Amino acid sequence: MTPPRPHLDRLERRDTPVNFTASTYAELSAGVAAANANGVDDTVTVTAAIDFPANSPLALGESGRVLTILGGAGSPVLDGHDAGQLFQVTAGNFLLSDLTLTRGRAAASQLGVGRGGAAAVTGGVLDVTRVVFTGNAAVADATDPQAADAEGGAVYVGVSGTLTARACGFDANSAAGHSLAGTPASAGTAGGTGLAGDQGGGGGGGGSGRGGAISGVGSVTVTGSVFRNNAAAGGDG
Repeated sequence: MTPPRPHLDRLERRDTPVNFTASTYAELSAGVAAANANGVDDTVTVTAAIDFPANSPLALGESGRVLTILGGAGSPVLDGHDAGQLFQVTAGNFLLSDLTLTRGRAAASQLGVGRGGAAAVTGGVLDVTRVVFTGNAAVADATDPQAADAEGGAVYVGVSGTLTARACGFDANSAAGHSLAGTPASAGTAGGTGLAGDQGGGGGGGGSGRGGAISGVGSVTVTGSVFRNNAAAGGDG
């Protein structure tokens, strides 16, 4: 009898979620970077208030994976200090819970239009539960007529993005379009005898402000949430 030949069985792939903790921006940034690259679902637990450096949004975009950022008692504060956006979501599933996102600021110079003070979701899913968005702003560029619009003071959702919000608070967020110098009105032509002259041309319009709390063209579902004192304002022509 021929003895059986030894062989190796193919093992089923098992992806083990990875857990991180963060009490500083450096730790949070390192955890997000690892999560974007390691090919598994990840959880980052925030254990203290975190200040974001100027213009240092965290980019989240691992397709097909889930990154969860959890707060704890007291909803730790992630603070942008009015100096930059907090999160940019381009792919995958990004879950936030039990946190406060404050003073994020999206300027038009960053994205062409000021979009999403706390977060811009241009792809993938942003799923937020018991998150407070307060004092975030989307702001247009006062110096550039091509970037005078702003939308989504707290969150902007692009055509390929999805936002789901449960039991959240949106308070005192704003989207502000900038005023533009109007195009000088052209003079009307003189009328002939018994005829009225032509009407002069109008000045240019100001930039628009849309969605003090949330704006965009993607999928948005909000349940059990509270909106207070959010504002959207266009600029003057």
